[in-house]
Amino acid sequence: MQSTPSPTHPATPHVHFSVPVSDIRAAVAPVPDPRRRQGTRFPLPAILTLAVAAILANHTSLLAIAEWGAAQTDAIKRALGFPKPRTPHVSTLQRLFRRLDPDALAAALTEFFDPQVPGEVPARGSEGVAIDGKAQRGRRRYEPGRTHPVHSISLFSQMVGVVLAQVALDQQAHEGELTVAAEVLEQIDWHGRVLTGDALDCQRRLCAQVVEAGGDYLFLVDANQPTLQADIEQVFAPSPPVLATVYIRCLPAVSAPLLVPAYTPSKHGSP
Repeated sequence: MQSTPSPTHPATPHVHFSVPVSDIRAAVAPVPDPRRRQGTRFPLPAILTLAVAAILANHTSLLAIAEWGAAQTDAIKRALGFPKPRTPHVSTLQRLFRRLDPDALAAALTEFFDPQVPGEVPARGSEGVAIDGKAQRGRRRYEPGRTHPVHSISLFSQMVGVVLAQVALDQQAHEGELTVAAEVLEQIDWHGRVLTGDALDCQRRLCAQVVEAGGDYLFLVDANQPTLQADIEQVFAPSPPVLATVYIRCLPAVSAPLLVPAYTPSKHGSP
């Protein structure tokens, strides 16, 4: 039995590129090291480069990152920046990442993956950027006391596949995603980009902010905004058929005298 596959829309194209390991080390070099110099066995740029490479290889947990690093060859470990063929244990990663400045790391990675070239204006709509809020998983079990989970709102590049900017919500102040959405939109250049999101982010002030910054937007509209949804449905609804009434007037028959030309005989007596 043969079946015909249903047509599918082409996915958003991704940019495939190779990144030299030395460039990643140089990108994370400005991140301040929270550790003391005494007793430091592994350079911070090497650890961060290891984490980036492992995450790109789909090893996302701290244990998976540590195991991926330990399984590499001595040549790869040296390329990552480790002076000796040893990589940090998972407990070392836990202590370091707990004290690392996330804003400095995010700024360094954003500068690396999304460099701003002065004077270069990309084509309109050349890149989609999704806005979404997520709560981080797997963190609370390493905290000494009971804390709120880290909830942040992020801007994700659909073309490159990296987070361009993010802002953490203040759980103590009961902040919502819409409270800090405008703040995270200010962190990137919107020329040539299209902001996408779900129905929650379909807000007039956010749309106006993106347009004023040189970008565009594409949002879902759901029942949480019934008036806007009804207006859009009315605009894009098919036009109703036009019913035309044809009036046919029938005139009554009128009897008229039959006009027959008069008969005039000819000279020869024939008609």
